[in-house]
Amino acid sequence: MRKFYLTLTALLCCSVFLSAADSDIVYCGAGYKPVMSKKASVNVPCTSFQVLRSSDNASVYSGTASAPVYTSDSERNVYVLDFSPLTTPGNYYINVDGVGRTQGFEISETVFEDVFKKVFLGMYMWRSGTAVSYTYGSTTYSWNAGHMANANLYYSNEPYSNSYKDGTGGWYDAGDYGRYLGNVGITVWPMFMAWEDFGDSINAMTYGIPDLNPGMPEYLQEIKWETDWLFKMMYADGSGKIHDKLTSKNHTSMNVLPANDTSLMYFLPWSTYATSNFAGTMAMAARYFAPYDSFYAQECLDAAELAFQALIDNPSIVTFDAYGLGFYTGIYNGDDAGNRIWAAAELFASTGKTVYRDYFEARASSGYMQSIYDWNNLLDMAMLTYYFCDRPGKNSVITDRIRTNTINTANGIVSSVNSHGYGRSMSNHWWGSNGVVARMSVILYSAFKMTGDYKYRNAGFEILSHLFGRNHFGRSQVTGIGTNPALYPHDRRCNADGIAAPIPGYLVGGSHGSNNTDDPIIGAMPAGLPKAAYWVDNVGSYSSNEIAINWQAGLIYGVAAFLKDGPAPTVTPTVTVTLTRTNTPIVSPTPTRTLTATKTATRTITFTSTASPTPTITLTSTVTPFVTSTPTFTITMTSTITITATPTSEIPSVYITVGEHFPYPNPSKGNEIKIRYQIIKGLAKTVNIHFYTLADRKFDTIKENNIGIGWHEVLWKPKKKLASGMYYYVIEADNGKFGGLNKKAIKQGAVVVIK
Repeated sequence: MRKFYLTLTALLCCSVFLSAADSDIVYCGAGYKPVMSKKASVNVPCTSFQVLRSSDNASVYSGTASAPVYTSDSERNVYVLDFSPLTTPGNYYINVDGVGRTQGFEISETVFEDVFKKVFLGMYMWRSGTAVSYTYGSTTYSWNAGHMANANLYYSNEPYSNSYKDGTGGWYDAGDYGRYLGNVGITVWPMFMAWEDFGDSINAMTYGIPDLNPGMPEYLQEIKWETDWLFKMMYADGSGKIHDKLTSKNHTSMNVLPANDTSLMYFLPWSTYATSNFAGTMAMAARYFAPYDSFYAQECLDAAELAFQALIDNPSIVTFDAYGLGFYTGIYNGDDAGNRIWAAAELFASTGKTVYRDYFEARASSGYMQSIYDWNNLLDMAMLTYYFCDRPGKNSVITDRIRTNTINTANGIVSSVNSHGYGRSMSNHWWGSNGVVARMSVILYSAFKMTGDYKYRNAGFEILSHLFGRNHFGRSQVTGIGTNPALYPHDRRCNADGIAAPIPGYLVGGSHGSNNTDDPIIGAMPAGLPKAAYWVDNVGSYSSNEIAINWQAGLIYGVAAFLKDGPAPTVTPTVTVTLTRTNTPIVSPTPTRTLTATKTATRTITFTSTASPTPTITLTSTVTPFVTSTPTFTITMTSTITITATPTSEIPSVYITVGEHFPYPNPSKGNEIKIRYQIIKGLAKTVNIHFYTLADRKFDTIKENNIGIGWHEVLWKPKKKLASGMYYYVIEADNGKFGGLNKKAIKQGAVVVIK
């Protein structure tokens, strides 16, 4: 986010230009997951390396460094160490012959649980309008409520201008005390998506935030703190217009805590940019709050629809000149076309109304996706919301394009990660590019949901590894986490609280890419350095070391993707064995035979299922294959064994998730159609695939039982001849009411019949 300051403190004189890592071996200081990719990088030539156990210095893995990988944004050769085969949990360090060793790091299934808590609680500490307190270790970060006074409406063009109204609440946007609508959608969407994809893991932990909404998960309560404030940004005339921002005219100095900032806050005029962000955010909020507060969810949805109507009534961009009004705080504006499309997608996902579907499909038929998306272009969010939503009547051509474009975009990210010496997902750098890198984890996991290919998971982990220390500087870009983390973020609270260490868990913006900036710290650096070098860990460097809620949200999703899912369930199978033995003598001529068994052999056969969870079945049988005969002849013995394993214990998972699904051929003549679908979480006690006409008349159903994780295929032979046209199907997976809770996952798709 761009910041402008009228004055700069003497802190700017204390800048330290960091141009090299503290160690030539750089790695993920936050730790590694047992089954994920594990890589480190070395900045000098090397050949062999070892991974040693910290407790006794025993070598547990030996490997060879890669050939030099020229890394263009660092302008150096980098040597990659890959120790992915090491999966045993423990504390280890890396030793590189002739170079040195690293500090200790953990390999653990739960290594990111504490990391996630820190990263998520960073949002809580951004709360405005309330006292906050967070204790980590022996340090408590706390301050009193700030910005409690009513804000002025003079510049808002709202009726009764020059009066005041309540604007308390929400999150501060970044290192300043402004609150901006234009940065809300790109922040809240990854957070809700994290809940959608990893909600069971997120909800399994406690965070200690104030319980203001009993019965609602803490994680969702934190997002609700923001949406509560969004209601206050609505124009009071019922027009659906949304104030663009709530700020003072200038940023306060860097040494002022929220409660000590006496600057007058103002509501700024409405903009279509802010209104489209509001509509999309509140429509999405309605879906996720509905199970816990249906009345509040309906309020969110009503507000979203009202805001979208304001966009329909104002099809051209509406904005204003903040500088002309005398405001020199953050600005989020520009072409709002992508934001409007995203708002329509969220409203369609929440209501199923054709008006929103038609708006989306008329403007998003290409299924366009890109790896780099931020507050100024929300098209990726629109595409993925439309693709994964469970509403019938979606255009299969568009969903196919979204799928193809998502996978292609994710493949490009994987290629960048694998070819970069530090596992970075892009080689360019600019203001806030660390946030863009973190946010790519959503695209990667979306591709994983579509395909089940673990290369996307590994690339997602490498992104985190890069941010937590495997980078140009060998320093974590996240405060309080990883290798030699950032210490002096551009943030007023961290600078003014008198505590040496910053609040842990905040992602800083990262290298600016050049010295072409009005940031006096980065601007004073020499020109011509590698692009990755323009980061300075200094409170005065707002273009490289600030923090921001939209960057943080991308990191929240990225870390949530690697939380522990819980222990693998134990399944006790019932085994049915049918043994048929056929003995066929091959004799010429046929004599009188006397057979004598001379040896008995015991054979043990182990069968391993490919299902998930994996039952292991062992069968022991006794046979007598060795015989003698008079006269001599040969006996051929063939044993056929059939084993059926039926789980007798239910998988302990309340949640169930249906992933990718598609019919083929599509279009077809309607005689036989195969439906492929993927269960990516839980056990489906039953899977019903219902088929409907476009008039919503159900005319056929296929039922399957006890369906586990993985890809499955059913053959549909319609009971009646189908006329040419479009039909849709609904996949309904039911977990069978485990633990008293019945959980279902529903997906829809369409089939086209052409005679």
